[in-house]
Amino acid sequence: MSVSITLIPVVLALRVVMGKKRFESWVASTEVLKETHFENSQELITTVKICGYPVEKIGVNLFKTEYSHKNYVLWSYRFGKWVGVFSKYANEELIQKFITDLEHKAQRSIFKEQSKMTDQIFQTYPTNFNDLKLLKEVLNSYGVEFQEEAMKLQCHLGNEKIIFTQLNENSIITVMVPSSHNIQAVHRQLVEIDEDYKSQLQERTYQNVIKKAEQQGFVIEQEEVLEDNSIVITLNVQK
Repeated sequence: MSVSITLIPVVLALRVVMGKKRFESWVASTEVLKETHFENSQELITTVKICGYPVEKIGVNLFKTEYSHKNYVLWSYRFGKWVGVFSKYANEELIQKFITDLEHKAQRSIFKEQSKMTDQIFQTYPTNFNDLKLLKEVLNSYGVEFQEEAMKLQCHLGNEKIIFTQLNENSIITVMVPSSHNIQAVHRQLVEIDEDYKSQLQERTYQNVIKKAEQQGFVIEQEEVLEDNSIVITLNVQK
């Protein structure tokens, strides 16, 4: 008796999932970062709450404060600093009113003076990567140097800083890219990394299937690679 198992390729993290329209949507979805003076999360939480605003934890090093009806700021730890993340499309007057009120009640400066980070716009998009260790192996194979901090990887593709973030071991990895005229070039490099990630992940899955099959006494009769890079394995069930 023979049984065939098909290993379907992993969905491309950027090229297929995003497509042209989704990619354009990614570029259009922007954030405005404002660097703060907060040294740690406890100082942030205590200060904001004392000023009368709510602080809701929504992730690792990620908090949310609603400062007016349906308007909120995300407090996020990025680049080794705590920043306030505002929507590009939020009402600027409401943002400035919140900042003024917060600093008045705290009797201190919360946000730093304008800097490159303050005006820098980023796009964040989820990928299909979920194995940070494998992603590091792929980056190493491409000769891409990176800095690791908790569940984050910072690296450069070309002249652009790229940040991969994973909230926990079971979550997907997101990628954050600064807005620039080189975004198309960055996208092409991300697609290449995705191709390698997909290939290595499929190879790992293949090896695991073969190992388990042999452990259970199956004999491999045939292996076939299809046009879509799926692998069909025919196993002989020994009675």
